[in-house]
Parts: sequence; C-alpha cells; structure tokens
Amino acid sequence: MKSRLTICLLFICSIIFAQQVSQENDVFIENSDIKINTYSPNKINTIVIQLNIGFKGIFNDYEIIPGTFKDLNSEFKVVLKSKKFNALIKDVKFDKVFTRKNFIQIDLSNISNELIQKFKSSESDFYITANNNINLKIWKKDTLTTVQDIEINKIQIEEKTKQDSLTLTDTMIQEYINSKGGEIVMTQNKLDFGVIPVENSSSTNVEVNASFSYRKRYSFLSSKIPVFFTAEGLISTNAKDSLNFLSVYPVNYNFSKGTNQFIGQLGFEGNQTFSNYRVTANFFWNGIIPNLVDLTFGENRLRLKPVVKLGAKFYKEVANNRPVQINNKEFSNQAFGEIYYYIPVHNVYSLIIEGRAFYDFNKSLNVEGNLKSNYSITFGLEVPKTKMKTIFKYTKGVNGVTFEKNEYIVVGLLMDSFGIKK
Repeated sequence: MKSRLTICLLFICSIIFAQQVSQENDVFIENSDIKINTYSPNKINTIVIQLNIGFKGIFNDYEIIPGTFKDLNSEFKVVLKSKKFNALIKDVKFDKVFTRKNFIQIDLSNISNELIQKFKSSESDFYITANNNINLKIWKKDTLTTVQDIEINKIQIEEKTKQDSLTLTDTMIQEYINSKGGEIVMTQNKLDFGVIPVENSSSTNVEVNASFSYRKRYSFLSSKIPVFFTAEGLISTNAKDSLNFLSVYPVNYNFSKGTNQFIGQLGFEGNQTFSNYRVTANFFWNGIIPNLVDLTFGENRLRLKPVVKLGAKFYKEVANNRPVQINNKEFSNQAFGEIYYYIPVHNVYSLIIEGRAFYDFNKSLNVEGNLKSNYSITFGLEVPKTKMKTIFKYTKGVNGVTFEKNEYIVVGLLMDSFGIKK
C-alpha cells in the first residue's frame, strides 16, 4: 500500500514538474531590443530596453494581461551592468518597468552624453540583471477562463541582453542629441569656474571666476509652446572686472520648428554690478554647421557640431558709467555673430572655442565705428570618475555692454552639471 502511494505521489510530482518546465519553455524572453524614447515630454532622453516575450505550445496566442505586472513584481529591480564602463553607469536610474501585450519595457534615465556614446561602441558590453524572477499573468484573447500565472527565470534577462547586444546606432545617438534640443541646447547649458592668478588679474588679488549659460523650458507651459528662460554671465570675486557681465532673458520664443532656430528674446543685460545695464530685445538665427575638424584620432568620442548665432540687438540703456558729456541713453541697436565649438581631442582631452563679434550703432559707445569682438579658448582634461574637467582657459576682448577691454588666464574646472558632453 505504501509503495503504491509513493508511486502515485512521485507520478503527481513529475506531472507538476513537467508542467512547470513546459511553462518555462513555452513562455520565455524571445529577444531584447534598445531604443531612445523621445515621444513623451515627461520621458525625454530615456533609454528604453524592451524584453520581447515569446509564447508557443499550449500558450500560443496568449498575451500578458495589462495592469498586472506591478502587483505581481512589487520587489522587482533591475541593474545596468558593464565590465568596461562601470564607472559611467553608477548614476543611471530605472524609472519604470511595465508590460504591454507581448513585451516588458524598462525605462532608464539620467544617461550622460559620455555614457550614451559608449552604447554605440563596438566594444559595448552592457546588459541588465534582475534581483527576482518575473511573474506574469497571461490569458488567451481576453478570456478570463484561460488566465494562467507564469514565472520567467531572471537568468533569461541577463542571457538575452548579453546575447542581443545593447548597442545604439549613429541615428539613435543623433536622436538622443535632438531630444535634448540638439547641439544648440546642449552647448547652451554649461558652467565652468576657476582661479585667475595674481599676475593675470585686473586687481592685486587672486580672483575666482565663473562662466555659465542656462536654458530651460517653462514646466507650467505645454511642450507645444516654444517659450523658455535663458541666462548667461561671466562673474568673479572682482565684481568690477572689465569683462564681467550678466544677461537674463525671461521671455524667449522660438519661431522655427526645425533643427535650426529663429529666436526672439526680451530681457536685461548689464555688467556684474549693474551700474551699467540696458533693456534688450534680440532677434537671431541659431543653427549648426558641419564639423570643421576631427581630432579624435579614431577614438570613440561624441562630436557636437559647431553652433552659430547671427542676429540683431535692439536696446535702451537704463544706466551707464560713461562721462556726462557722452552719456547718451538713446535707443540703439547692434548686429552680432557668435560661435561655440566643442572639439573632442583624442580620448580624454577637449578644446572649446567661443567667439563673438559685434558692431554697435551707438556712436557714444562705438566712437571709432569699428567691429568689436571677444573670444575664449579652453583646453580641458577629464577628471576620472567625475562629471568635471580640469581646464586652462584664455579669455580676451571687449565687453559687449560696457565696451571695456581685458584679457586673462583661468585655471579651474568645467562641470557637466547641466548635461553637456564633457
């Protein structure tokens, strides 16, 4: 009797085991895919990893029941892995894991521009791992009587993402750049700071200097309304330095929908102390031109195209520090052009060239009637495992607001705090 009972139990266990094995074989991760998510304003600049689920055998024509994944996998977490680029992935965030009828989608955000470049490398070794198996509730053609609970082994996630290679094409990389606003926006969000040695400062002291530009769309407005905020400046501990300036434009409107932009902006421009400032309306074309040089020497670096700006400025001075006899505050205007060019050099170096030329029609300011200019050349070296770059920066020229002149050398750091390529 006992032997018969034992045989029956073994038979039942073997059937259950066979069913489990059949389920694992008939519902499985068929392959994995990777793409850039740019269609949703709230998920812009997100990498999407898609695990496509295969159904066969007794589960042919089945699909995942929508809205059930979260409750079944409340403790489920995934991690992006890489042996070669581990230092670059520590800040990556997994925003969401959810399902559709036949796939599981994993959204990754906080992807730096340096990391996105590594995804297109032929040496890319990115894959993902999970802490738990995947539990799914599936059915056939929305029929409640066919509902089944399925478990997919977490090992499949690692195996498939390794096998299918999580790499991005050049087109996807450009799509990522465009989703950030293109080279134009990426190069308009930057910050660097450093020290001006005594021998180069305009005072008798060591000066600390910071240069920045910032552009941000108003979050309370619809993404379809191209209105945004911008600010830029050059400030230092010597508030009276000749080249210091602050420009704040609360109202900016992009009249163009293409890659290039035609911008109208309204705001204030002045020196650091605002002892000299004006109300300004600018209208300019902002565009990109083809890369002029390649100094990567075959290294896999993200090469942003040069950004060029051409436009006209209309302003009314509110205050200035000129002598009374030439203190003309009448309405005037200015024609100007600018360029910003980030050039990656070999593996860890970079060269940044910024220049501005302008002609001011205000005879009180531009007495000689000459074209004025200012420029800076920055050479940088990446600081390992950080978002910073050691820089040596040379600046020279004429302040566009006060027309005062200066030149100096800065030794300091450039930060990737606004998401620009290091």
